[in-house]
Amino acid sequence: MVKRITKEDGTRAATMRDIAELVGVSQATVSYVLNAKKSARVSLLTRQRIIEAARRLEYRPNAIARAMSMGRSRTIGVYQPHIAHWPLAGQWTMSVLQGIREGLHAHHHHLLLFGYRQTDDPGPRAFMDGRVDGLIILAPHLGDELPRRLAALGFPVAIVGAPGVPGLRSVAVDSDNVEGGRVAVRELAARGCRRIAHISGPANVPNARDRLLGYRQALAELGMPYREELVRGGTFREDLGRTAALELLALKPRPDALFAANDLVALGALQACAEAGVRVPEDVAVLGYDDSPVCDLVRPRLSSIAQPAARMGREAAEMLLSLLEEDLAGGAQRLFPPTFVERESTGVRAVASG
Repeated sequence: MVKRITKEDGTRAATMRDIAELVGVSQATVSYVLNAKKSARVSLLTRQRIIEAARRLEYRPNAIARAMSMGRSRTIGVYQPHIAHWPLAGQWTMSVLQGIREGLHAHHHHLLLFGYRQTDDPGPRAFMDGRVDGLIILAPHLGDELPRRLAALGFPVAIVGAPGVPGLRSVAVDSDNVEGGRVAVRELAARGCRRIAHISGPANVPNARDRLLGYRQALAELGMPYREELVRGGTFREDLGRTAALELLALKPRPDALFAANDLVALGALQACAEAGVRVPEDVAVLGYDDSPVCDLVRPRLSSIAQPAARMGREAAEMLLSLLEEDLAGGAQRLFPPTFVERESTGVRAVASG
């Protein structure tokens, strides 16, 4: 019988060789079983004996040695190229990162954050030097070349907050932003709003484009005309949200609801209403998007469309790991449904007669 020698007496811990000697098999067979190699032909009884021996000897694998032998770092990179352009992205990013961390931790992987200045333009090779096995890209814009170039080179990529890219080793996770736009309009209409304006996000940001599309679709579904004058914006900034809202509030007749592309823009809309002497929600309902913590800090408290950012992050991590293990086909995409979170800024309104 092999006696496990502990670190306290100054010698080594148990190795695969110890397990092999105890069970009476080759070290290669032990490696096949403990590394879960599906192609290895090892009987069920032998597998059970090896696992039991590893437990008895309190075997702990050397993560660095395993990574080197498998050609893997067991580390996943995360990169967000446009965080400086999205002032409230910090909260969304932290929630997504929390989900990514949980997903990687559950599978014994590590997370490496890549940081570059806004003026930098890192090419694919910046992420393909062996430090990470794959990359999760957060909220890329339309026209960003990095996801496409990585996928074209066969490097595993997961995208969160934007559509996927063509490539055998690419997956994507997002909230259904088109449906989010539809939900926003339907909920406002259900509260008596008939002239629903939209302060949109930047045209080159996929989720902003999709929320505008959902807004237009819901108007058509409800038999409400789409009016160009009721759409302003192209921003995720509070100050420009305020400017756009002031322009909308000056229209005759005035909109009775402002649907903002994110919560920061909605804060600007609330400020504009206060400056214009317009009551919220009595005169105009205001609805944001993202359900960030700031919604409960303003008065009136801000209604918003929520997306499950942490769940999206965890799903992205798990899908990317499945892609690495070839348990998931490239090109897979997952959309999470948004939900309406009602607060004071969209209080129930009386439906106008006629």
